Amino acid sequence: LEWGERVLQGLLKTQQERLEILILDELGPIEFEKGMGLQSGLGLIDQRNYRLACVSLRPELLEYAQKRWSWLEVIALPAP
Repeated sequence: LEWGERVLQGLLKTQQERLEILILDELGPIEFEKGMGLQSGLGLIDQRNYRLACVSLRPELLEYAQKRWSWLEVIALPAP
């Protein structure tokens, strides 16, 4: 998590050009409920400086994501 956060912080601080795609697998309770983990990933999504973002998260955290990003589109995958 520390390494991932450092990479995302670098993107968040230096991003000038629009990203084609941002993929985050996964944002979870650490980020949404504890305010820890990949917080820069949340910031990158907030900025909306990308063409497409794909973020995986647990169904029980969907409400957090919908409150934060009212514009999101949910694609639910069926259980295996």
